[in-house]
Amino acid sequence: MIPNNLFIRNIELTNHKYFPLNKPYFDPDIESERIITKDSSEYVRSFFSSKLRDLELRSENNLITYIKEHYNRQHSLELDVELKKNLEEEDLSALKERYKEDVTEASFFWDQAIEFYKGTINMDVHVKPLSIYYFMLNAAKALLVYNGVLYKDRNSKNVYHGVTGLDLRNVDKQKFLVRTSEHRIIYFNENSDLNSIQDKQIDYNFIELNELYIQSNNGVFANLGNFFNNNIKSKEIFSLDDLISNLVFVHRAYSICKGINIDGQLFIPLESQCFGTHPEENKFLYYFKIDTKYKLQTLGNIIDLTTYVSEQGNHYMIKSDQSYSNNFNDIKSFILDIRQKHQYIAGVKPRWYLMKATDCDNIKNLELNPLVILLGIFHRLSEFSRYNPLKLKNLLDSKKNETSWLLRELIENAAYQFLDLISSEITHKEFHLPRTY
Repeated sequence: MIPNNLFIRNIELTNHKYFPLNKPYFDPDIESERIITKDSSEYVRSFFSSKLRDLELRSENNLITYIKEHYNRQHSLELDVELKKNLEEEDLSALKERYKEDVTEASFFWDQAIEFYKGTINMDVHVKPLSIYYFMLNAAKALLVYNGVLYKDRNSKNVYHGVTGLDLRNVDKQKFLVRTSEHRIIYFNENSDLNSIQDKQIDYNFIELNELYIQSNNGVFANLGNFFNNNIKSKEIFSLDDLISNLVFVHRAYSICKGINIDGQLFIPLESQCFGTHPEENKFLYYFKIDTKYKLQTLGNIIDLTTYVSEQGNHYMIKSDQSYSNNFNDIKSFILDIRQKHQYIAGVKPRWYLMKATDCDNIKNLELNPLVILLGIFHRLSEFSRYNPLKLKNLLDSKKNETSWLLRELIENAAYQFLDLISSEITHKEFHLPRTY
């Protein structure tokens, strides 16, 4: 219930009484019904097929508009020169052929991804990371190809995995870049904390979580990150410990393993949230109510955008600079800014969390999309499955590794969380599980 002095006007939509946060980051289909299914992968298959049918059913003028709207999305990756030229010239024949090719190839990658996904269900936890990674890799390719940003680079380095594992005890650390707690990119050897990992005698069958790193290169990993405006640099490195700490569906397990209390956690659970308009100024705004067990010291430490409006108890409102005019294109950037500050846990009803803008208890907000985080983590874990299974075995052994439970929780739940989010991003739809599931 929204307090009277925080009253907001709901936005009336075709199928909703108000406009809630949606799972897709870009261009959420806010007026459509939720998709109730226990398997979003089959809906995505149907979605790709429907896009190919649309090519034959639309008129020429309508088809040009349809294709131009598809390729002119909010993501930040550059379209290739040929596609941009065809869009500018409105070359229907070339655009139709290109769109058909992108949808067909994306559908192929998706089919591959789902076969890997299904294969993980009955696998042992020591084998799962390999299958999960190839599911994630092919699903990421489907997303990128469908949006036209992996086309002319099919035979170049941009279709490589784009990430590799590092053992920082045995490499030249001066070559790498790292994100600091202030979210700056610096050379590795400029950071005294990270540089304290000294070369030492290495037991190749054992390693701790905070000694696991990945390095970005040109390829799918960086392209996926930059698709979501994450600005990933070549040779930038990430700690698996930091990456895991930025995933909401294991944040409770991470906090327990690390001994982090409520105040020191990165994620704040929300009881409710919605977009609306200010009753007096007609300004577009975002309202949220936090879980009663949590408290906010200052809102500026939590969300670092737009204008803070007011609060009462655990109710808050953030006001945009834009007036509401029934045109959602005018407020897309505000909606995206808000969405990027949140993660959710998929289920019958998604549980939404707000991420703190400032670091806390040695947890850095990396400002990376969870799809990017998961792809990087499982590339590293899959390397152990392939090349050093004894190392993975020891990582998952509770007698040898105090974070083994955390890693098991991650491996058991990651594929479904990834599937739910990337299905939403491809289709722009909202997926919920049936209540009887």
